[in-house]
Formats: sequence, C-alpha cells, structure tokens
Amino acid sequence: MRALRVLALGALLVALAYATLPASADVNAGPFLFMRDLQIGLEGVGRTTIGEGRPQLFQVRIVGLVDNPGDLNDYILVRSSGDLIREAGGYAQGMSGSPIYIDNKLIGAFFAAFLYDESPNPIGLVRPIEAMLKLVGAVQRAADAQRKDDEGDEEEALWPLEEALRSVRWEDGQRRTVKVVSRPPELAERRAHPDTLYAVRTGTALWVSGLSGRALDWLKRGLDPRVFERAASALLPLRSPMELGLDRGFLEELQRGFEERYGAAMYPFAAASNSDGLGAFAPEEFKPGRPMAALLTNGDVTLGGVCTTSYVDPEAGVLLACGHQLFLTGESRLFLARAQVIDTVNSGPISFVLPRVDRAEVLGTILQDRVQAIGALLGRPPRSIRLTVRVRDITTDTVRDLTVNLADVSRFVPFLVFASLLQGVDTTLNRIGQGTMRVEYTIRGDNLPRRLGRADVFADFNDIAVFGPLQVAQTLFLLLQNEFADPQISRIDVDILTMKPVRLLQVVDVETDKGKYRPGETVRYTVTLRAYRGEERRIEGSLELPEELEARRLTLRVRGGLRRQQGAAQQASASQQQYGSLEDLLRAIEEATTNDQLTVELVGLTKGGGGEAFQEVRKLKDWVVTGEGRVTLEIERPKPQPKPQPKEQQQQDQTQTKPEKAKESEPEGKGKDPQQDDQPDQDQDQKQENDEQQKDNDSGDDGDGDQDKSEDGNGDEDDCNQLFYC
Repeated sequence: MRALRVLALGALLVALAYATLPASADVNAGPFLFMRDLQIGLEGVGRTTIGEGRPQLFQVRIVGLVDNPGDLNDYILVRSSGDLIREAGGYAQGMSGSPIYIDNKLIGAFFAAFLYDESPNPIGLVRPIEAMLKLVGAVQRAADAQRKDDEGDEEEALWPLEEALRSVRWEDGQRRTVKVVSRPPELAERRAHPDTLYAVRTGTALWVSGLSGRALDWLKRGLDPRVFERAASALLPLRSPMELGLDRGFLEELQRGFEERYGAAMYPFAAASNSDGLGAFAPEEFKPGRPMAALLTNGDVTLGGVCTTSYVDPEAGVLLACGHQLFLTGESRLFLARAQVIDTVNSGPISFVLPRVDRAEVLGTILQDRVQAIGALLGRPPRSIRLTVRVRDITTDTVRDLTVNLADVSRFVPFLVFASLLQGVDTTLNRIGQGTMRVEYTIRGDNLPRRLGRADVFADFNDIAVFGPLQVAQTLFLLLQNEFADPQISRIDVDILTMKPVRLLQVVDVETDKGKYRPGETVRYTVTLRAYRGEERRIEGSLELPEELEARRLTLRVRGGLRRQQGAAQQASASQQQYGSLEDLLRAIEEATTNDQLTVELVGLTKGGGGEAFQEVRKLKDWVVTGEGRVTLEIERPKPQPKPQPKEQQQQDQTQTKPEKAKESEPEGKGKDPQQDDQPDQDQDQKQENDEQQKDNDSGDDGDGDQDKSEDGNGDEDDCNQLFYC
C-alpha cells in the first residue's frame, strides 16, 4: 500500500470576501479555460520543476468539478500520473502552484491533495484560474497605494462552512461526499463511510535557515509558560492598550508557535546566495512551473515558503503563485526571492520538496496573500526592517554578529526578532547556564517621533540567554500594537554583553545619620548591599525634607530593581495605564524601572509635600539589584502658637484685669458687689476653654492616623516626653 497522502500545500476551506474582477484584469480568455468550459474526462498536463533545468511535465485528467456559489469555493479535481509523480511519492509540498493546462490553455494551479489516496495516480485539487486572476488588479492597486504610503483598507477573511465540497460528481458518474477534517479520522469512521473522501486543511511548508536548537524549536512550537516565569524580570511593567481588548497579548502570542498558527510544518534548510550555485536569474525569468520563494526574513536568518509560479502577466509585471494563501495577511509586503527544488523527500504521510533559496537578493514584493493565491509585483523590493545584532561574551572573548532583514508585517516582527536574538546568544555562549547579561537597543521608525533607546541588565542562575531577547521583543510588540499610529519601524540595533559570573547585589541594611529630623533638614543615609559570593558594598546619599511637613513619621525605603505586583493587582494596575500619544508610550518604555536601579524614597509625605524631589535613583551598571530595606524617621515639629487676639479684645482684657488687681489689695469683704457673687467667673471659663483647645492642638490629627502614636502605646504623653518643645 502506498503511504497515506496528506493534503499538500493549501488551505482547502478558507474563503475570502473579495471584490469582483476589475476591468484592468478582464483578460482575454484566449490563453485560459474557465470553469464553464471544462468537463469531466478532459486530459492535459501539469508543469513543475524538480532539480536544475527546465520545468517537467506530468499528466492530468479531470475527474470532478466542484461548482459552489461564488468562485472562491470552486475546485477542479484531477488525477495525475507520470514518472515525476511516481518519483516524488505523489504530490509534494512545494509543488502547489504548478500550472495545469488543457489544450495548451491554463485552467488553474494545483494546490491540495486528499488523504488516504492509495492509488498510484493520486487525486489533486486545482484552483480555477479565474479566481486567481482577480489578484492581478489587486496587486496593481496595492502597489499604487504603497507608492503613496497609503496602507489602504484591510479586508476580512470569511471562513465558509465545511460542507463547501459536500458532494462531488466523479468520473464514473457517481457522487461522493467530501468531508473536511482538522485531523485524520479513525479507521472505524472511514470504514463506516466508504464513499466519503477526507481532506485536511494545511498550509505550505515553512523553511528556515540560520535558526537551530531551541530558537528554532520555540519558533515552531511556541514558548513554554515556565520560561516566562523564570524570566519575569525581563518583562516591562507595561501593557499595550490592545491587550485589554480582543487581541491576544504578547505572552499569549509568544506561546503559539508558527506551526500552530498556520497549520504548516517547519523544516530547516540551507539558504544559498548567488555565489552558491543558483546562477544568474533575472526577475523576468520567472516562468510558470518554476519555483519561487515568499520570505518573511532574509539574511543570516531566512524564513518563508516555497511553491511554484502559476502565471506571469508580462504587461502588468505581476506574478501569481501557490494557488492558496501563505499567511492570509491580505495586503502584504513579503520578499519575493528565487528558489530551486533540489529533490523531493517522501517521509511517509507527507512528501515535500527540498529547496534552496537565495537569501541575498530580493526580486520583487508579494503584495497580496489571499485564499486563492499570492500575487507579487516583479522588480521592486519592499520596504523592510533591518535588524543588526552584536553579541559578545566576556568570559570566552567570543563575538557574534547577525544581520537580518524582516518583511514589514507587524504580526511577525516581535517573534522573529526574539528567535534571531536568541540564536545569536546561544551560538555565542555555546552553553545554557548562569550568568549576567546587559542589553542595549535602539529602535528607529519613519513614523516614530524620535529614536527609542533603552538598556537593562539581567542575572540568572539557570539560563541567562532568554532575558534580553524577551524584553526587546516585548518592546517591539508594544510599539507595533500602539493605538496612535503605525510606527513604520525601519531599523533595530541590539548590543548584548554576557559573562558567566552572576553580578547580583542584595539590599541588606539601610541606616540614617540620626533618628529625629526637623522639616527642611537633610537626611543622610547609608545603604549596605551584599554581592553574590562577594563582599559588601556601601552607598551613601542624602535627601532633603520639605519645609512644609505635617507628618510625625516618615519611612525611608530603599529597593532594588523592579517592584512587581502579582496576579489581579498587576492586571488592574496595567489596565489603568493610559498614554496620550506615541511620545508618551516611548517615554514610558524608556523610563520603566531597570534591574540595575537602586531607588531611595521617602514614604508618608502628606499630599502636596512629596513628589519626585524626594526620590533618588541610581544606576549600578552591570549589576542586578534586588531586595528592600527601610527605616523610620521621627519628625520634630515646632510647638503650635495660640492664635493672636484682636486689639479690641486685648484692650477689654486689660480693662478687666485692673479692677481685679485692686480687689486683691482690698480687705476681704470690702467693696464687694453682692450681685457678682452669684455670677460665674467668665475669665476662668475662657481660660479653661483655651487650655482644652491647646490640648486638642497638641494631640490633634495630622493626617497620619495611628502613626502619631508611639511604639510603646502611650500616645501623646510619650510623644510629649520625646519632642524637644514639651
């Protein structure tokens, strides 16, 4: 029995709402045969290229026509034969886009195959050419829009029902049901439905050069959540506004690998350059049946898909290929590059071509990535993002440089940058283990208000390589997801310095020059830090207290690096972040706390008495600072003075005082008014009231609540004993 056949190269049931064929693309039917002209039993040839040389032919016969409503759900079923099909092990990933001709007229492009087809002449699916030709005008419009730096309107991808191929009339006149599945069905189900043909959705194979080890594995399968937990200090305490809506956040996206995203296998391969044997290959030499490459990156890291050219419109300079989408990005800016198919690999259920791709030269721009095909404009390279990386390990004196050009597709950039940086660090260190990393990076963009620059340092006892790449990727994600404008990032420069020793300082103590201070005085402090497997270090500094200070006690707090809230508290804090402009976001990224930061601050200042002036931040370059210390400061306040009385009241008091003194000199009972014996002593009552008011002032609320009470619980009495004015 032949090996099971898996659907090759194409999404079977993805459909896209798209405009009708424009007048500019209303081509003469002379070189084409449309669906209305076809019938079962017609025979023709397919054209594809395996190995060097000219395209080779294989035979095809139409065995079924699927005419659903609309034209993006229409398919032609063909049975193929010939030496090429037999040697390739059937249809192979990479052959998608192979043009199919009947009577030398193009009817469409092969793009998919059926599961469990044990015939030596397998059945393939062909995309009708009329659906593909719609992209000729779309490519021209996209090119005009990009010349004007106008991104144009995005179009939504609509997913049809699975029964789009519900029933097919076969060559023997019978009708069979076609069922689309996400995975191969069990044997019992297949036996119970012998007249059902199963197909599975998949994308074209993705090829990558320049990535290996875990950098390749994580790009394929996604990042394990445990990696985030270990590398939490690398993440900025910032969130994109889009994360609070419907879009997935940075961590969630990084946990999804490319294979999960696009249902396509990813294979390593060796990318070639012009000097590696591909030879001269001008853009006009792209011909139907020749392989082509659609790349997300090129340079030291090359990633993309390889398929076959279906049709070239020489007048419009437009190339159509694949017969299906790659990433379904709609309007796109992928790199068009030349490729060769060395041979095919029959590895059991999946056969695929083994390509070589030119990683040095871009020959055009893929402007449309749609359900029915990809469309490229020949001869004009796209705008790209240039990533330069230098990694230096001090311990081994090893330096590694990388240069990668990235297609300007924002959904891919952060994750491709992460994989490229991780590859650079892993190959430089040539180990996984402890160490210290310092990363400095700058990001430029045509639509950024200015260049963004940031530096940070990390230390870890298990795996130091992940930290820097993770933060750079998160920063790019924040910029590309911002709600204000497309930053149009043009350049990313990253310098990474690593060493094996763990450079970690922990705050163990903080002292002040005295325990009591008056408002306006200077607080001098000394912070003691202990180095990992090293000696203690002391850092001295000072902070001035504000002149207007109401609190009785303050806390001098010293903390190292990031102070992170956890769980719901962190999410609530992040949800309150709001930026008024792209400039505000840049500033927030640059000013976010770094791990080498030692922060000394006064806590407990009343509203209006505190601020940034009462915080001091120091950068201990190449050291990660952790831990926290604090000390309580007693504040001595001047004794409150009674409010001055009005002059009229003072004169009245003086007038009343003189008779009282005269009374004291008189003998008892002499000159005494009997009526005054029955009246209360008003002066005595006033004095008592003043005393009580003074007592309230001495023990009154200064806004600190329980902080006004002494530690031994005696309250105001102990405070009075301790303060100098009592």
